[in-house]
Amino acid sequence: MKIISWNVQGAKKANVHEEVKFLQRTHKPDILFLIETKTNTRNTMQILPRMGFEHYDFISPVNHSGGIWVLWNNNRIHASVLHKDSRGVHMLVHDLSNLTNCVISGVYGPAQCREKEPFWAKLEQLNSVIDLSWCIIGNLNELETLLEEPSTFLIFSLLFKVNQLLFKVSPLPRKDGFMPHGFMKGWIEV
Repeated sequence: MKIISWNVQGAKKANVHEEVKFLQRTHKPDILFLIETKTNTRNTMQILPRMGFEHYDFISPVNHSGGIWVLWNNNRIHASVLHKDSRGVHMLVHDLSNLTNCVISGVYGPAQCREKEPFWAKLEQLNSVIDLSWCIIGNLNELETLLEEPSTFLIFSLLFKVNQLLFKVSPLPRKDGFMPHGFMKGWIEV
């Protein structure tokens, strides 16, 4: 299964449609998340049908910030949206090649410190009801080091927050003894 997440920083830009077509031709993603679309519902409903995917769903931005589009084809997967909130689209996906189910969440984390803890708490809450493999993809809007934003006193470390969430997931080891997830500089490997 191929999943791509792209922070487009505005989906109405002329090149976004062409880039999506290029991604389809060259990478053939099963699921494409466009993050931070900044596009209202009316414009979204005009643009999405022309993107070249069989299925799509979206969440609108809040105060011209955020917004997520998810587009998919049911050639190699069957997918349906389970839940949407202002920060994520959560899907149940059945991979036809290996006959497995998983949950895939496209997220756009908050940039404001006061909204970060509720965002992570929501992911922890979702974890308590998800009993399948779970892929979280998108922009978590977390800083990795203090050097990225020296004027900020309250720093939430990306590595700390992701590892904290993974610790709470407490997965079962695979047959080969390895844990089913790991974190490497922005990638969750499953």
